Amino acid sequence: MRRSILLAAVTCLTMFAPAARAQIIAYEGFAYPIGGLNGQNGGIGFAAGWTVVSGTVNVQANSLVPAAPSTALPETGNSLSVTPINDTIFGLANRTLSTPVIGTAGTSIWVSVVMKGAGISGLSAQGALLVTNGSNNGFSITTGATGSGIPPNNPAPNSNWSLGDAGTGAAEATTTVSDTLQSLLVARVSFSPAGNPAFDQIDLFVNPPLTGSPPATASASLLVNHAATLSTVGVEYASVSGATTSTLSDEIRIGHTFADVTSVPEPSTFFLIGVAGLGGIAWRRRR
Repeated sequence: MRRSILLAAVTCLTMFAPAARAQIIAYEGFAYPIGGLNGQNGGIGFAAGWTVVSGTVNVQANSLVPAAPSTALPETGNSLSVTPINDTIFGLANRTLSTPVIGTAGTSIWVSVVMKGAGISGLSAQGALLVTNGSNNGFSITTGATGSGIPPNNPAPNSNWSLGDAGTGAAEATTTVSDTLQSLLVARVSFSPAGNPAFDQIDLFVNPPLTGSPPATASASLLVNHAATLSTVGVEYASVSGATTSTLSDEIRIGHTFADVTSVPEPSTFFLIGVAGLGGIAWRRRR
């Protein structure tokens, strides 16, 4: 009898789990105990656990709930704080994807993260989500612009949500939204768009409606050097003026569509594991 009930529950979850969940490439909700991040190995789509390279990177209680109209973003686990050692040594942790994303010309992927900054100009301190090939190609979603890019990709230093070239730092683009607004930040990566084989275009959307489709207009856009692969996710906070206030991060998703990175991330297999082992997974959104 008990086995029959379990099989029926598994069948129902298989039937009703949205197809979009199966498209997720990687997900990290920081469902870890409060404390240090180094070595933690949860989430899905990663080859190994987190490595803290420098600074203090800690799991803290509760998820980060983005501002409207992204408030209903499904969330799990806790969140992350990244603090530099001092005003010259940054805080950094990174993790490698199980299967690198191939930057095939004409294709695209989506990346999302929830972040909160400290309202400090990027010239003084900057937090970032880094998505790279593990070296010099890729992009960053940042808490402000540094003003160190090469014109015309060189906005004035500010504390608004921004984009950067993660490898060279020679290009930046910025939005009009302050990084003090706790935000869902969604990036579309278009590999080698028509006419630009040496570049990838990054479009950033700040707190978009969770409608299944992206807004028609991006909050900021930037061309960065083409990445043949994207294999590494990193969280970073750097300070150059003694500003050691931590930046906060949560809910990292990589997927094939906008819907993949703005909805519940687990594929149906994770629901099956949950039913078999624990009787179901309790999703929650902590405020």
